[in-house]
Amino acid sequence: VEVVPEHLMYFIDSFTFAEGTESKPYNAIKNLVGDGLQNGTYDQNKTADNAWGLIGDAKVKACEGNEADKDMTGLYGENAAGNAIRYALTLPAGAYTITTAHREWWGMDRPMELSLTTSAGTVT
Repeated sequence: VEVVPEHLMYFIDSFTFAEGTESKPYNAIKNLVGDGLQNGTYDQNKTADNAWGLIGDAKVKACEGNEADKDMTGLYGENAAGNAIRYALTLPAGAYTITTAHREWWGMDRPMELSLTTSAGTVT
């Protein structure tokens, strides 16, 4: 069962940047939430001209079956230690809940940490 939080602002599906692709999970959420969703596409690179997106380089894990299955799609950082997958979202001042999901595809025990950077600093 998927639960869509009330007042959801962003739903980012790190699927692929391939030309002509779509994200069925993003489309379902967009149809449910409507204009309240701030991102008009499922994923994008952060540029000076937009308010959110992936910063830097990441490799895409190709879809291996049903693209609606979260275990079959996604992206990963370059294989060098410390190469993070980073997103930037420009949000108005306020309180927010951030929910993320992560999976290790290769069955390894790889540490992960989440950090949040604001004008007040970074919290890990």
